[in-house]
Amino acid sequence: MATGQEFIDSCHELRQGITGRKVQKPVPMMPLDLPDLPESWTWTSLSSLCERVSVGHVGPTSEFFCEPPDGIPFIRSQDVRPGKLTLANVAHVVEPFHDKLKKSQLKSGDILIVRVGANRGDCCVVPDGVGSLNCANIVFARPLIPNPFLGFYFNSGFGQSLLSSLTTGSAQGVLNTQSIATIPVPVPPIRIQRKIASILSAYDDLIENNTRRIAILEEMAQAIYREWFVNFRFPGHENVKLVDSPLGQIPEGWEPTKLKDITTKIGSGATPRGGKNAYKDSGMTLIRSLNVYDYNFQENGLAFIDDDQAAQLDNVAVEKHDILLNITGASVARCCMVPFHLLPARVNQHVAIIRTDKEIADPFYVLTAINSDRHKKQLLSVAQGGATREALTKSTIQNFELVLPTAKIVAAFGKIVGEMFDEREILHRKNENLRTTRDLLLPKLISGKLDVEDLDIDVGVDSTPD
Repeated sequence: MATGQEFIDSCHELRQGITGRKVQKPVPMMPLDLPDLPESWTWTSLSSLCERVSVGHVGPTSEFFCEPPDGIPFIRSQDVRPGKLTLANVAHVVEPFHDKLKKSQLKSGDILIVRVGANRGDCCVVPDGVGSLNCANIVFARPLIPNPFLGFYFNSGFGQSLLSSLTTGSAQGVLNTQSIATIPVPVPPIRIQRKIASILSAYDDLIENNTRRIAILEEMAQAIYREWFVNFRFPGHENVKLVDSPLGQIPEGWEPTKLKDITTKIGSGATPRGGKNAYKDSGMTLIRSLNVYDYNFQENGLAFIDDDQAAQLDNVAVEKHDILLNITGASVARCCMVPFHLLPARVNQHVAIIRTDKEIADPFYVLTAINSDRHKKQLLSVAQGGATREALTKSTIQNFELVLPTAKIVAAFGKIVGEMFDEREILHRKNENLRTTRDLLLPKLISGKLDVEDLDIDVGVDSTPD
């Protein structure tokens, strides 16, 4: 298969050789003015390369859910992220329901595309070794010759723009399955496809490795918090007795306190006049609720304002070690610390700044305390008790109660966890740089503008039938 056309011909031959199951006929490529490709490449419709392009189960499912590890993972839109299938919080359905839904059973190598919802257009490839899967309301394409190239293509700017152009309906918008089947895809020779996938996968592997290290650091910080401040097995605990307090038994010398008593600032941000239409392409960082996750700051979607706008929002300036807390909407109570490299910054009205008084407490202790299971549930309970929407008021945050250990214990915790957060931020920066480099390479590789023919990359033995 020295050319893209030969690759397409091989797909056709494979399709004709399939027996015992229904195979879709390919549909023509949608008519578009497409960019030129290298001589050995060609354009074709997605369906020409696939056994089928279908949608997952559409209909009632909740009555068939079961608790993991029982049942079969049931992929929904929230489990599909750009370039990655996340199974951490995936729902499970009972096996008889999975067996009944044969048309939506997934296989390794399937390309998943979210068709509706906030992450419409997100795309990933089902990895090897995930076992049985089923899915709901997601478009999936099953390549006749699986490889990650198609997944990278749909995550490129050009692939995303094509998906976006297919959105129909009002409000949320929907991606039509049949239209996705007609999407033009570039087809390099198989060796080039594999070289491109190998290059881009190397970046993803490094990002994934750093992400796992970040998760370990977060788990370690939470584990130390639980050991010291929930189980009260802090250094020297053997010599400290427990005493009664309004918050239950606590070590002697520790005190119940309110956030307002250990902070110098609690307050929400503000949005520049003109709202999002006033945002700039660069300038000072404006942090919004979509950037704030528990322990984790997402730089995707960062907004920027100019110096004049920043001056008008000077009273909501973010400082080093400030804690950010989402105070409205579905993401209420999500909480993290602002990354140092984004400073100076401002926050909008959906995010509160909590500035720890370092003479009394440690910001890493306060952050970890807010994100602890017990306090997170308390905050969510208060927020969800609002009359019209999920929200945390300034008064609620100020009067939120937690236990303040002795200064020595708080300082010891802050030193240990602070070093973990420093390491975590370094890893985050590495990942941001890797993503930036990968995303710069992606369109050049996918379009053939960056020639990889002569690169010495081992793509393995080509076992694909000629």
